[in-house]
Amino acid sequence: MLQEMGKVTSKFGVGLALAMLACALTPAQDVTSNSMPGVDFTKYHTYKWVPIDGAVQPNQIVDTQIKQSIDSQLAGKGLTKTDGENAGLLIGSAASLPWAWAQNPELQQRVAEVKEAAARNKQALAQYTWVEQVNISLKGELKKQERFQVRLGPDGKPQKTSLDPPPEAPSGGRLKKHIVEKKKEEYKEYADKMKTLAQQYVPPEKDLLEQAYQQGNILIGPVAGNPEVVQLVIKNYLKPGDSMTLMFDKTQKALVQVQIASYMDDPKDGMTLKVTFTREPNGLSHVSGVVIDGASKQLNVATQNSDYQHL
Repeated sequence: MLQEMGKVTSKFGVGLALAMLACALTPAQDVTSNSMPGVDFTKYHTYKWVPIDGAVQPNQIVDTQIKQSIDSQLAGKGLTKTDGENAGLLIGSAASLPWAWAQNPELQQRVAEVKEAAARNKQALAQYTWVEQVNISLKGELKKQERFQVRLGPDGKPQKTSLDPPPEAPSGGRLKKHIVEKKKEEYKEYADKMKTLAQQYVPPEKDLLEQAYQQGNILIGPVAGNPEVVQLVIKNYLKPGDSMTLMFDKTQKALVQVQIASYMDDPKDGMTLKVTFTREPNGLSHVSGVVIDGASKQLNVATQNSDYQHL
């Protein structure tokens, strides 16, 4: 299991693990902490981020998320971040990996099974049509809802037909209409870019999986509480610094869930993606839900797939 840990050391040599502050960021991870008995941390009011010599560093996206989470927690406790030399606490982050990023027989087997399952389901889905509902929310407020009839085209990509009635024209004067339409176009364009990027990750492409395997960029590990499922954590899958975690059922030979941390054009423009799968009685495994979050725009795109019908 991948475990992200934050360690805090004061300039006086006092140690404290702050991994618990990142719990909201990585709820499924094991968390450990330690501190020197008798130390009163309430006397510290400033802190500074510093590198840890020789430590294994998390990827850029995870590192940023951890730091943002810890910054928020420390600010809530009255501490101020500084770049000065007189900081009361020095903070660093490191990644603790129970399994090495290496090739081994089980990893090779699971990668092959994921590739086979993805290819098999893609072929099966070509014989189905289904309904897709898309909800686009901005700053927590639902802005647009769409419904489509979907099927895969000859190129294997989704072909969508809208099931919605024609949109109503915005009310008000010409200027108001122009402003409303411009705002809609802005978030709709960004949402479309998010969905396009998501489609490059799901379903996983066999060539990219093989490339990641050959480069030693895949970590395999267990899933706590579920011995039938393994997780494959892939770094640099599509973009430098991204990560993709595949939850794979060893018995059913099917994907259960996919979690992705990536970014748009700029690495600072982060995007997270969570995909859940459903297995039908006939063996068909398909995406049942997708949630995409664009942090910088506070934009959320949630997709639900249903009513699968054989052609």
